[in-house]
Amino acid sequence: MALNNDLAPTFASWSGARPPRFVDGRSLAPLLRSSLSASWRTARYNYVEYGTGERELYDLNADPTELTNIHASASPTLLSDLRSRLDRLRGCRGADCSTAENEG
Repeated sequence: MALNNDLAPTFASWSGARPPRFVDGRSLAPLLRSSLSASWRTARYNYVEYGTGERELYDLNADPTELTNIHASASPTLLSDLRSRLDRLRGCRGADCSTAENEG
């Protein structure tokens, strides 16, 4: 998922500049390369938490179009790992979001 707050870091990276630490978002430049950085996503799962408390989990290998929410049947260990990764991403800002420590 990319948002408009990713545009400033993208333009900055293309120009060789570094955005200030208070700028949220991440450069989209890695998405234009042939292989994605592991810090952008999990290789297999898409995990979503909504403000309403609803949660969704999709196995992208088995369901690449994300039609079947498997959250209710997923292992507690997997859910815990994905929840932890999301919590780390919630707290990061600016360039800190692209470090390997957020990968877990």
